[in-house]
Amino acid sequence: MTDKKDRALAALLSEPTQAAAAKKLGISARTIRRYMAEPDFREAYQQAHARLVEDATQRMQRGLSSAVDTLQEIATDPEAGKTARVAAARSLLEQALRYTEMSDLLGRIAKLEELAGDRR
Repeated sequence: MTDKKDRALAALLSEPTQAAAAKKLGISARTIRRYMAEPDFREAYQQAHARLVEDATQRMQRGLSSAVDTLQEIATDPEAGKTARVAAARSLLEQALRYTEMSDLLGRIAKLEELAGDRR
C-alpha cells in the first residue's frame, strides 16, 4: 500500500466519518470513497478496524472487576446517598441478569450445536 493510503487508513480509523478523515488529510471525500472501493484497501481497513475493536473489548474486560467492586462499594455504603445506592444496586442487578441470560443462551447454543453435529 502507498504512503498516501496508509495515512488514509490511519485517518479512517481515528476520525468518526469518511468526510472527516478526508478533511484531516486535505483530500477529497471522493478519494476516500475510491480507496474504500479497492478490495485490498477495504480488506486492510476491515482488519485494522477489527483489531481496534478487539483491543477495546479486551481493555473493557480487564476493567470489569474494578467496575463491579465500585458498584458494590457504593451499593453497600451507608454513607452514600439513597439515590446512588439504588442506582448502583439496580446496575448490579441488571448486569447480573444480562450475564445470566447470556450464559444460559450460550450454553443452549453449544448444546444445539453438539446435537446438530451428532446428526451429521
